[in-house]
Amino acid sequence: MKNLITYLTLIVLLMFSTCIEVQAQKQWTQKPVSQWKQIALINNVKFQNSKYNNSYAGSAFLLNTGKGVVAVTAKHVLLLAKSKQMNSVHFRGTLKAWAFHPKGDSTRPILAKRLINADINEPLDPAKLMNKDCIVFSLQSTPKHIQALKLRERPIQPNETVYVIGCPYADKNCIQNVYKGTFVRKQGVNLLVRLENTSLNLGGMSGGAVIDRNGDVVGVVSRMLRDAQTKEVLLALVSTDYLKKVLKQYKKL
Repeated sequence: MKNLITYLTLIVLLMFSTCIEVQAQKQWTQKPVSQWKQIALINNVKFQNSKYNNSYAGSAFLLNTGKGVVAVTAKHVLLLAKSKQMNSVHFRGTLKAWAFHPKGDSTRPILAKRLINADINEPLDPAKLMNKDCIVFSLQSTPKHIQALKLRERPIQPNETVYVIGCPYADKNCIQNVYKGTFVRKQGVNLLVRLENTSLNLGGMSGGAVIDRNGDVVGVVSRMLRDAQTKEVLLALVSTDYLKKVLKQYKKL
C-alpha cells in the first residue's frame, strides 16, 4: 500500500511539473514580440578560400533535442554558401567556420562543430534539395544567450496560427522579425502558410523557424509556392518530418 501511495505521488508530481513547464512555454509566446528572447540567427560562413565567404546566407535557429542543442537552417542555403569544390551536401574539407549569430551582432558567434546530415552522394540539385530542405549542425558549445526551441510532436491543423521568425535581406535594421500567419494545408513535403501581410519580401528568411502558439517548431522556412488548389502563392515551410529523421539518426551516433 505504501509503495502504491509513493508511486501515485510521483505520478501527480510529474504531471504537475509538466503542466508548469507547458504553461511557462505558453507564457513567453503570449508576451509582446518585442519581449521575446532572441531566436533569429543568420548564417555566417567562411571557407579556406575567402573568396567564397558569405557573411549573411539566410536565417537559422537553435533547437533543443532533449539531449542537447543543435542549429538548423535551410539546405538550399548551401547554394549560396559553397566553395568551388562543393557539388554535394558535403564541404569536402573546404569549410573554415560556420557561425550563427543575431544579425548585426557577431560579438558572440555560435560555432558549428559538424554538419550532421552531410551526404557526399546528395548532389546540390536545387529541385531535389527542396524536398529535404534543412540541414542540422552540432555545436562546439551550448549558448546561453539565444533561446533554443523545441519541436512540436503532433501534426499542425488547418487554420492554426503560426509565427515566422527570421531576418529578411530587405530589412537592413532587422534584429528579429516575427510575422503572423495561418496554416492552410500540407502540400507534399511542404506546409503552406498564408501570412497576414502578403506584401512582404521574404528573401533571407530561408532557414528561419516557424512556431505555433506554444512556441514549438512546426516547420522551417523554405520558399514561396503556389497552392495547387487555389493557385494562391503562399509561404512554404518544409515540414519537420525530415528533420525528425535526421535527429533520430543523430541520437544513434
